[in-house]
Amino acid sequence: MRGFWGNEERPGWFASIVRALAVSAVVGVGIGMYLNAEVWTPLQRYYWNEYLNTEMYRATRGEYWVLETVDRRGQRHFATESDLVPTARHGRKLVPFALSTSVIT
Repeated sequence: MRGFWGNEERPGWFASIVRALAVSAVVGVGIGMYLNAEVWTPLQRYYWNEYLNTEMYRATRGEYWVLETVDRRGQRHFATESDLVPTARHGRKLVPFALSTSVIT
């Protein structure tokens, strides 16, 4: 029997494609959850959430937070893992980090 594209149709080809897409979506979500929970550092998780919010809720201008530290000479640097300590959010605190003791002294 000739099929839609002029080839022999195999029964269930569409169902196989849908199953393959569903399995790949589940695996992708599982890998993302594993990375978020076990591999990424708190600062990487923070920037990932900032990135997702910027992409999903686009505004006329980019609204995101980049964490920086300022040294004694007034030079600005991107904050690194050793510069920050994760803290809990209380009230309207926008950034879930505090400066570590190595930066303060």
